[in-house]
Amino acid sequence: MPAFSAVLAANKQNAPKAIRPVAVLVGGTSGCGRGVAEVLAKYTEGNAHIVLVGRSEEAANEIIASLPKPVDGAKYEFVKCDVSSMRNVGIVSRDLASRLDKINYLVLSPGILSLAGRRPTEDGVDYKARVAIHYYSRFKFARDLAPLLEKASAAGEPARVLTILDSWMGGPSGVRPDDMKLEKDYSVRNAALVATTYNDGAVAALAKRYPTVSFIHGHPGVVNTNINRDLPFGIKQLTGLLGSLISTSVTTCGENMVYSLFDPKIPTGAHYRTSKGDAQTSKPNLSNADVEKIWQHSTEICDGK
Repeated sequence: MPAFSAVLAANKQNAPKAIRPVAVLVGGTSGCGRGVAEVLAKYTEGNAHIVLVGRSEEAANEIIASLPKPVDGAKYEFVKCDVSSMRNVGIVSRDLASRLDKINYLVLSPGILSLAGRRPTEDGVDYKARVAIHYYSRFKFARDLAPLLEKASAAGEPARVLTILDSWMGGPSGVRPDDMKLEKDYSVRNAALVATTYNDGAVAALAKRYPTVSFIHGHPGVVNTNINRDLPFGIKQLTGLLGSLISTSVTTCGENMVYSLFDPKIPTGAHYRTSKGDAQTSKPNLSNADVEKIWQHSTEICDGK
């Protein structure tokens, strides 16, 4: 990624000007998602339809109140969803699909940091450490809403999905054919590895099935958010202190993530970006067989919800 001043200049130059973009931000009420929402609203100067999907209406209202006033026909809205449940994700996806004409930008950033042991959701996948929130909900939103992104692409408009997690950690060791739900060999580290690996695989699988849409797995770096809210008090204080010393702000993260969303050099297909915005080349790629295993497993978890 270029110097931050160049990022700002590129975002201003590449912001959509001839259209009114529709952006759906899952996890958009805090952290990186909030940063992206604020940056998108800034560069579109209120000429956008921005949907914040999250748990806290209070947080969403605070964000919406801070955004540029929407111009005629544009709007900002909040949709409540606990994304740990695929049933809830399905309800919201169907609602959005029934009333939106298109989606230009789908940003997926819900997150939680916890040291707790495995806690299965109603779908039988891990909630607490990472996997339901950091992967399955993202997969289901991306797959269910992909037809709306295809509509934007067919009209000659941007159509991009960005999942913000950790594009450098995943790899073939994160695919366990006999333990795809991570029931047998659970640990916080393994849960993190599975979530990042599955995001990698989903990006590749979705790009293959929706070739007119761009799918990006981005790494935001260390960002000063409240993702550590569920850690024990002492560890929370320590991680907060360390984070304040080495992290970037939510706004800076938003600018860096929007740089990928706006970048005209990113074609359709699957893309993996480092925290500097460069192509991720420092880890082994998943095989086509691994990608298909992740696709099959994910559809089994998410279908019919």
